[in-house]
Amino acid sequence: MNTKMLTIQSLKTLEDNHGIPYAILQIRRGDEYHDKRFERFDRTVKKYGTINLEDYDFKGAFGIGTKGEETDIDLLEEIFRIWNSPTRPTGIRFTGHSLSVSDIVAMNRDSKIRFYFCDSFGFRELENELTLQL
Repeated sequence: MNTKMLTIQSLKTLEDNHGIPYAILQIRRGDEYHDKRFERFDRTVKKYGTINLEDYDFKGAFGIGTKGEETDIDLLEEIFRIWNSPTRPTGIRFTGHSLSVSDIVAMNRDSKIRFYFCDSFGFRELENELTLQL
């Protein structure tokens, strides 16, 4: 199953049961991906023309609690904090490194999956072809 389908399936499974569902995608290992790993959005797009989900591995899907008032950016910042804290979640199925530049967070909110690129400063929504209406 490709990365995009695995992400969609996982986020749909978590929907309505675990807060706002989100998934973490990280650049695949291997020499052919070395130049893309930990690279800023603008440099990646300049060099390769686009962000390709097939360059990523699915690392896990989780849920984040919400009070209902948070924006996607608020939630993304909290997700970043969680996955970069010294006490990040343990005992769960996650095979990646801490959340870093070039990683993607996919979020299922209001039955719409949006993909966000973790950039040098904040997150950038990957619009158009990566936004999926369920």
